[in-house]
Amino acid sequence: MRTFLIILGVAAVIFAAIPTSTATAAGSSRQASDQDALVGSPVALRPSAIVDGELILLGDLFENTGDLATEPVAYAPDPGRQATYGAQWLYQIARHFRLDWRPMSTRDVTVIERASQVVTREEIEQELLVAIGDQSTGGDLSVQLSNRTLELHLPVTSRGGIEVADLDYDVVSGRMTAIIVAPAGDPLAQRIRVSGVVLQVMEIPVMTRHVARGELISERDIEWRRVDANKVPRDAVTSLDELVGMAPRRGLRVGSAVRLSEIEAPELVARHSLVTISIEYPMMRLTAQGKALDAGALGEVIRVQNTRSKKLVEATVTGPGQALVQASTLVAMN
Repeated sequence: MRTFLIILGVAAVIFAAIPTSTATAAGSSRQASDQDALVGSPVALRPSAIVDGELILLGDLFENTGDLATEPVAYAPDPGRQATYGAQWLYQIARHFRLDWRPMSTRDVTVIERASQVVTREEIEQELLVAIGDQSTGGDLSVQLSNRTLELHLPVTSRGGIEVADLDYDVVSGRMTAIIVAPAGDPLAQRIRVSGVVLQVMEIPVMTRHVARGELISERDIEWRRVDANKVPRDAVTSLDELVGMAPRRGLRVGSAVRLSEIEAPELVARHSLVTISIEYPMMRLTAQGKALDAGALGEVIRVQNTRSKKLVEATVTGPGQALVQASTLVAMN
């Protein structure tokens, strides 16, 4: 079979080298004898086909070839690749198998694509991370390959996956190189050299939307993202408790680390606004109206003037327009 495929390739080259006028004249002189040699029903050219294996069969090129459909005619392209076969080569194949077909023009071509299993860059990086695990100093790591568009195509029949070989990892600089063998365990496997960096990563909360100054940040405004630990600011927020219920001092960008200096407790009591001041006893709760002389966030102590007695007290902000007075200041409120 290999000899036959090689002969077909040589024949295609020789045929392609014949000038068009000579080939046409020769074809005209032999047309009658060629037509007599044709067998079977007229066949139709397939404009395209997808093959799984290493060989292209006659049935991949032509329809209605009957028992000849499984005859091999050429080697398939590499997995994930495609090849275009022109009119002259196709005519040689048809003549060899005595098919009732000849090209109508040089535009009669067939595109053959080889099906494949795709191994993505993310899958390769994960395999490298597993291999690096034995050499790491601990912590949460991530691998970033230099070739961000890398992907491998394996035969659909392959069950070997990929293998990491010749790994060279510098713990200090984080740089690494390796050989990716695919499919693993196959003596004819492709060997791809890859390089990249190994990063120490951490998860931080980031905004899922633009949050304007003064808006309250809720848990639904937050998502967790893995980032390079070396690029996280030292004062970055790292927990939900530090972020939920706070307000930005200025607008926060989507997807960026939030610094502690960029947020503050929201102002629940505005300066010169009316507030309800209260004091609680085990069996009762007293309230009065006051005027805030200071602005205050949750838990902050502000000065409040009783609007009725004009007395000043210190009260702790407990909510929007709400402040709690200690029992020892009750006399000042009356």
